[in-house]
Amino acid sequence: MQVTPQNPQKQETATKLKEAEIYYSQGLAEEALEAYKAILSSGFPLNGEQREMIQGRLRELEGITGEGGRDSKDAIELAEDVVLTTDGQTSEGNVQAILDGAFALRELGLYDEAINEYVKLFNLDYPAEKIVPEICKCLLRSSPPAKVKEDVSRIIDEYARGEQAKAMGKFRLGLEMEKINRPQYAMELYEEASALVPEDERIRERIDYLTKKHIPKKEKARKAIAQKVPEVKERRKWERINARIPEFVFVEFEMITSDGKAVPFRLQVDNYSKYGLGLLVPDDQKHLIHMIKPGDKLRDVTFFARWAVIRVDAFVRHVTELDSGPHKGQYIIGVESDEIIESSVGL
Repeated sequence: MQVTPQNPQKQETATKLKEAEIYYSQGLAEEALEAYKAILSSGFPLNGEQREMIQGRLRELEGITGEGGRDSKDAIELAEDVVLTTDGQTSEGNVQAILDGAFALRELGLYDEAINEYVKLFNLDYPAEKIVPEICKCLLRSSPPAKVKEDVSRIIDEYARGEQAKAMGKFRLGLEMEKINRPQYAMELYEEASALVPEDERIRERIDYLTKKHIPKKEKARKAIAQKVPEVKERRKWERINARIPEFVFVEFEMITSDGKAVPFRLQVDNYSKYGLGLLVPDDQKHLIHMIKPGDKLRDVTFFARWAVIRVDAFVRHVTELDSGPHKGQYIIGVESDEIIESSVGL
């Protein structure tokens, strides 16, 4: 009793046969010869027709590759014969033969040839949504997503029959773009598909999903940029006038306690930048750091320079403990004031 081969074995046999046929069709006689021999010696399950076909191929190929055999012209004619046979299968609507051939070409790294095979399926009314992923697999091996989107869209527009087929092709291409994290391309494709078949709920659902997922992020980013613009303008203003701002040595100001008592402070300017001043808090005035926090406004701060005195309000930007240097353990209070710029202009 003959044992029926398992499906995985059948699939592997079909794949190996198709690989050998591809070599044969391309006129690669030596490669095809080795492939057919490997199939026979591997123990793959073959039916009588397959075995007879392989043996016939081997006789032809041995004549091509052997001494005194046929020349390269024969190999070219051999390849042409196989192409004609494949075309004949296509005209008869042999979808599976095309799929197998395209798969084998893709496995061999012959991506352009594989795409040509997949394109044939459009003429057989094979679903566009099944063709598109296979073409994408080929193109993504060597092209960036933008080029893949452009090329596959062109193929769909040119070969898909009818608006429904075009819409489904665009829709599936959009899904492929989402898989590789290109939602902007996917949205464009979904909108094109929806214009062709506006009644399709699946397309509308994807558009709604991407809109809810990505538009809020864009709006948030837009608002953040809008908030940043005034800050950038102010910093540029500071940079333009900074050369005329005096180099301050120390500052004086008062803090009002909870019981209404005014406590005076005199702090040395430790560092100086175009964005503000760093005030060093000495140990004997360390209680100041418990009276202020970032964002507080210090009123009537007097800034003393060697050749100028300015009294303005200032904002506390940070309170930082120094962890190194000669003032390790002490605190720096960073302050900024737009009024310093305005008051310094006339100096």
